[in-house]
Amino acid sequence: MSKLEKLEKLIEKGEEAINQKKYGRAINNFTYALEFDKNNFSIYSKRCFSYLQNLQFEEVIKDSNKMIKINPKDSLVNFKKKINKKVIRLQSNCIEKFKKISTIKREYKNWFKNESGWFNFETIRRRI
Repeated sequence: MSKLEKLEKLIEKGEEAINQKKYGRAINNFTYALEFDKNNFSIYSKRCFSYLQNLQFEEVIKDSNKMIKINPKDSLVNFKKKINKKVIRLQSNCIEKFKKISTIKREYKNWFKNESGWFNFETIRRRI
């Protein structure tokens, strides 16, 4: 198998892992692929996305800096889009948790009151 074929196979495996939300496996495939092509913007971009999904922010910064060196114009745009998507997803999760807590608070208001009259949020948090 030629180097190009190995590279293509690793990229394909990495993309499959992303689709299956197995970001650790994707990172490994893209890291190995970078050994064959150290200046491939696309591979860095995909690995950066995988690091972002894995909440490995230091690695995201390293890969994004490398992307900026390789192709300054495209890397900033792609990185901003990925960060925006992640922030939106995190905000949605927070909103859902808040709604769930609010519902629990309304339904069990008297049950969660302690001696001082304040809600026991630790009990609510355990229920979530």
